[in-house]
Amino acid sequence: AGLPPEEQEKPEIKGLRARFQFDRVAAAAPDPEQLVNALAHNPDNSEARYQLAAHKVMRNDFQGALELLLTLLQKDRQYDDEAARKGMLSVFEILGGSGELVSRYRNRMFNALH
Repeated sequence: AGLPPEEQEKPEIKGLRARFQFDRVAAAAPDPEQLVNALAHNPDNSEARYQLAAHKVMRNDFQGALELLLTLLQKDRQYDDEAARKGMLSVFEILGGSGELVSRYRNRMFNALH
């Protein structure tokens, strides 16, 4: 936050801030195995799905994270003030905003929203 505004808009800084956001969620969440079990018992557990996505981001499993976030977007779009949509946008920033994975999931997100 102390960086000059022009520095804050650099893609690598935006990606780092997004990682910090996911790190905070993952650090406060149960371990991934517990979250997988929670989802197996209750597939509508939005919080577990979001927390598992955060763990996947921290493990650089971006496709896995995006898939979880997309499912959350489809099942519970309003969860935590649209956390799934915002999370997907954050993953796109971590990935530099371009590339095959970003393009594919950006299209899937657009289709889910419209």
